[in-house]
Amino acid sequence: SAWPVIEEAIRTGAPYHVNHVLSTIGILVLLIDFFGRRRLWPAVIGLAITVWSRQMTVALAFPLIYLAWQTDDHRLRRRRIRLVVGGLTVILGVFALLNTLKFGHPLTTGYMLNHEGRDDVFAREAREHGIFSVHWIPRNLYYSNIGPPKIHGIEVAGERQTFVRPNTMGTGIWWTSPILLWVLLLVPRFRRSRSEVILLIGAAAIFALLMFWHATGAVQRGYNRYSLDYIPILFALLAPYVVVGQRRWLTLMMLAWSFAYFVYLLPLPHWRL
Repeated sequence: SAWPVIEEAIRTGAPYHVNHVLSTIGILVLLIDFFGRRRLWPAVIGLAITVWSRQMTVALAFPLIYLAWQTDDHRLRRRRIRLVVGGLTVILGVFALLNTLKFGHPLTTGYMLNHEGRDDVFAREAREHGIFSVHWIPRNLYYSNIGPPKIHGIEVAGERQTFVRPNTMGTGIWWTSPILLWVLLLVPRFRRSRSEVILLIGAAAIFALLMFWHATGAVQRGYNRYSLDYIPILFALLAPYVVVGQRRWLTLMMLAWSFAYFVYLLPLPHWRL
């Protein structure tokens, strides 16, 4: 089902769409094995797919190491840890090899080359402060968590009109996808399961790494662009808890708002107050 998106991205010359799709597929493969048979080798394959697509997701190696450790059979434990560590070594080794072949150094990713010949705000900022720096943390925290729409006014035939437009720097994930607020409310329940805690830590680690990145979401109006790197993990954690009892009605209202926002409000050029 992901192929039409990949095909369209290739046709239109937008490979970053392919990256996000492949990364999500890799995360889902990993999660299916994590919550399912726990064989680990499918999870390692999922980790490879997602890390080669979106490098920040390497933080998901920690939940896999924890999973490998969860056995009383010491021989099996060593074998499972070797599988995860060996898989991670291959994943990072291939990445380093490709960097060396393309850019002459295993730690040179080539991301700065995206800004060659450009003078837009992101290119100037990347050259001034770097593409991965603590300098970007305050801005990224603001736009990823709050990121409100922009309000502007015009005067037409003597009448003052006020409009709201989605901003293009990044949009707060909590008010566009309020179902994720359940994560904050259910933390005490997650604490009862070590596997859920370690997955939550993995998602938090990905989010933390993204805060160092210099681009908050390019010019994608109204979206929280990089959240696909950790949202599938949060959804997997929430799934057993938010559609039971009285919670399901609040969950439905949260989903209804997100549906209205992304399907009806966001495509509009602006919203008149």
